[in-house]
Amino acid sequence: MKKVRCAVANLVTAVLVSSSFLAPVSSAYALEFSSLSNNEAETSSSSSLSDFVSEDTEKTAEADSCEDTEETAEADSCNSEVESAAQPAQSPDSSSVDASFQYLYIAQPSLSLGAMQEAAFATASDSDVLTSASLSFVSNFGEERSVEASAFSGNAAGFTFGQDLLVARYFLTGITYQVKDSKAVYSVDLSSEDYSFDVVSSSSSSDRVDNSDDMSVYYADENGNPVEAFSIEEALSGSEDDDGIAAYSIDSRSARKNVRVIALDAGHGGSDSGAQGNGKSEADLTWKIVSACKTKLENYGFKVILAREQSGSYGSNDFLYRVQRCVKQGAQAYISFHINSGSSAAHGAEVYSPTVNGADYTQVSYELAQKVQNNLVALGLTNRGVFQMQVGDEFAVIRCAREAGIPGILIEHGFISNWGDANKYFSDAGCKRLGEADADAIIAQFPKSSWLDYSSVFDADYYLNKYPDVNEWANGSKDKALDHFINYGMSEGRRGSEAFDVQSYYNEYPDLRAAFGTDLASYYSHYLMYGKKEGRHATGCSKLKGAATKAGGVDYAPVYDPEYYLSRNGDVEKAFTKSTYGGVTVVDDSAVLRHFINYGMSEGRRGSGAFDVQSYYNEYPDLRAAFGTDLASYYSHYLMYGKKEGRHATGCSKLKGAATKAGGVDYAPVYDPEYYLSRNGDVEKAFTKSTYGGVTMVDDSAVLRHFINYGMSEGRRGSGAFDVQSYYNEYPDLRAAFGTDLASYYSHYLMYGKKEGRHATGCSKLKGAATKAGGVDYAPVYDPEYYLSRNGDVEKAFTKSTYGGVTVVDDSAVLRHFINYGMSEGRRGSEAFDVYSYRTRYLDLRKAYGSNLKEYYLHYLEYGMKEHRNGSSMTGFEGYIMSSSFTSYEDAAVHYGRTVGKHTYPTSVYKSKGSASIDEFCKILYEEASFEGVCPEVLYAQVMKETGYLRFGNLVQANQCNFGGVGATGPGNPGYTFSSVREGLRVQAQHLKAYATTEPLNNPCIDPRFNLVSRGCAPKTTDLNGRWAVPGKGYGEGLNAIVLDVLCM
Repeated sequence: MKKVRCAVANLVTAVLVSSSFLAPVSSAYALEFSSLSNNEAETSSSSSLSDFVSEDTEKTAEADSCEDTEETAEADSCNSEVESAAQPAQSPDSSSVDASFQYLYIAQPSLSLGAMQEAAFATASDSDVLTSASLSFVSNFGEERSVEASAFSGNAAGFTFGQDLLVARYFLTGITYQVKDSKAVYSVDLSSEDYSFDVVSSSSSSDRVDNSDDMSVYYADENGNPVEAFSIEEALSGSEDDDGIAAYSIDSRSARKNVRVIALDAGHGGSDSGAQGNGKSEADLTWKIVSACKTKLENYGFKVILAREQSGSYGSNDFLYRVQRCVKQGAQAYISFHINSGSSAAHGAEVYSPTVNGADYTQVSYELAQKVQNNLVALGLTNRGVFQMQVGDEFAVIRCAREAGIPGILIEHGFISNWGDANKYFSDAGCKRLGEADADAIIAQFPKSSWLDYSSVFDADYYLNKYPDVNEWANGSKDKALDHFINYGMSEGRRGSEAFDVQSYYNEYPDLRAAFGTDLASYYSHYLMYGKKEGRHATGCSKLKGAATKAGGVDYAPVYDPEYYLSRNGDVEKAFTKSTYGGVTVVDDSAVLRHFINYGMSEGRRGSGAFDVQSYYNEYPDLRAAFGTDLASYYSHYLMYGKKEGRHATGCSKLKGAATKAGGVDYAPVYDPEYYLSRNGDVEKAFTKSTYGGVTMVDDSAVLRHFINYGMSEGRRGSGAFDVQSYYNEYPDLRAAFGTDLASYYSHYLMYGKKEGRHATGCSKLKGAATKAGGVDYAPVYDPEYYLSRNGDVEKAFTKSTYGGVTVVDDSAVLRHFINYGMSEGRRGSEAFDVYSYRTRYLDLRKAYGSNLKEYYLHYLEYGMKEHRNGSSMTGFEGYIMSSSFTSYEDAAVHYGRTVGKHTYPTSVYKSKGSASIDEFCKILYEEASFEGVCPEVLYAQVMKETGYLRFGNLVQANQCNFGGVGATGPGNPGYTFSSVREGLRVQAQHLKAYATTEPLNNPCIDPRFNLVSRGCAPKTTDLNGRWAVPGKGYGEGLNAIVLDVLCM
């Protein structure tokens, strides 16, 4: 085996040195570190100087992380056998990048309430240097949290958090991080997998065995996807082999006795040929050694599982999965075969085991390693020693075997780079000797004398007759039937004899269920080793006895009945009740109780007919005030106090005594909790929770706080007896005092209004809206309701519809807007006063105020009404040249057709000048007149009068587009010619405006005679007599007649 180890930053060592997190952490990504143990160095001191030097060179190559250019093959090994499949971090050019990871630690899958959780994470690339990292997670109640990293080491980050977490299950949802010299934010999505931990009460956590197996460890698989590291539960979960017979591991708690299934791993293989040297390939040699070992072990009676075949497609990191595959097939010990490589001088054998830590499988591993080493040295190989590998600095297969709870070792059978080792030991005969020596050591470690006598639970004839699938697979062999029973049948709950029924044994003894849970193989083993001697019954019990109700010194029986709980909670029954392949139904009653304690109570699941947490919650407001929606506390209270106090545990279906008082104030006159919830679905949704167990909880204190802190200011109606909309509408004195501060209206009613006898409901319309300001009453020109209805922008600015549906109008602000802006802008403030009509009617006012519209309002208020001037709208044509239109351009076109016929329109002349029809002509006319404020009907009348309804025939011709005879003074002087219909009409409109008003033009002046007119001398059409037309008698009257004729249309 090429032992070049890729050095990586050990986050746990570098960052969390003082943490309890150190002890259980194992290297999830199976990377090997740079130096061997002190024992290794001591052992090698007995070797020759040349061996020592060559080995030191080898170690240097290891420390250099495969950078020795002379060890290219070793560097390849580092990449193929050591590094995880996580891909390098992506390009930093993008601002947000999806990323993978090497590993993720969760120190405590079951965390005691108030304790600190620790987690660690490493990016996919060892070259990354993290500058920030954030871990996000969410509880099973939907509470989202995130925590920043507390420490960094290279590409790894550590997180310490959780002291304030409540009892719940928490799911990791994602990690975001940034690395040095990059602006990119990398994101790891964890939401698609179940990366979780539980926060449990101290009573439940006290039952938990605190050891290294409680750590959850995840690493990246060959496709870069995160997977959980192997656990014993995974081994017991079962799989299907080629024969269709479910395969399970047997009891691995005894690594010394009854070990009959051995996994042999021929190192490397597939695309990974391993080390090369002296014409040999490591993968070929390990296969030959394994084959010899396998033959001898099977002849002795062992079942042998091969971690790989001689040839096949194995990924570069297949070594990460070999132990798991073998354990799933029932392996009880794992031996990995390798050939060493280094300098040409390095030689000899060495064996690796995990550090002995008190667990029997680590002790057995070390003993087996010693036996193998002794046998190899006996063949003549130099003794390089047996090395115990430290946690976090282990070969992958040793780590995985340790995590699986089985003995595991790795053997280096000499150096392929050494001519002597290769010549003497790596021939076919030499490989056979090596393999048989290994087999002898395995047999010595696990002799038949350590195998159990299964006769009290197994009868081969009974087993073969009862299970045809086994009979077919074993081909009638009793030995193979026993192998199947040991390796699969016990875990599947298959009955091996008439004398022992594992279903009965499981049902009858709660002490065994507490010890073994659903690990059925342990029940058989217990009966073999202890139960039969103790006189325990092996058959005859059909129903579960003594189901657990006690945990952590607390008896939950007053609130918990296991049978009731399972019958009401199908998911729990499904999770903790298993019907095995052999037909055994097992209920892990201890796990069911733990579920009730850790989840059921907080979810409000009913555990007993005698206690209904919904009723207990409903009936006692003192408990709601103390516990809110923390349902687990209601169960606990009943157990500790409630039952003794004689409190009722069932029978209350409706919430009693919902809170209406806070801060010394009783909000009942404006607040009814039931009414408030029924009217406000969002509040009900926020503070009413229907739990998984079907309990509906209303945090009535929180609902009251919402009403006080938000509902009142939002105008939410809290009671049928008080309507803040009505209170706002009816009292202008309150509006003047509080404006749109709705909360003050509620407070006023509570403190003063109710005592004053003010009405709290019934007013749907605003009363007494402001019309006075600065000593002036604007009512003659201002009606608040009218002003708002005509001016949407003002309504939008000063009218608010609150979340609670209240419409509030700041009437004082609306009046201020009218005074400060509306009058100047000519906004109409009431039906009674039209500023434009007022301006149009009175020439003296136009001369005085011009276009300053505000002055017209003020004049009317101060003088106009007294002078009986008319401020109403012009409902009909009054002869003014400057006014808005009374009709549409379509009306004018109809008038033209009725008068002379539309067919008379000179289309041939005007089509090229922008108007192909009388409709288009009238449309342009109305546009040009309106833009300058000229009455369109007056302009139309003048055009028709001047041109004879566009038939012309005098001095001016149709193609001149001069429709008003501008500049036409007599024979030989037909006036001006304009380029288009629009230009001719614009000139005429501007010329009329020159006569009618002193107001400036809106369009640039194109009237060649505009400045020759005495501005504002003819505000009415009759004023044009003798001015536009000379002598002009009856000219204006003629225009008026046409206008009135158009209006009659």
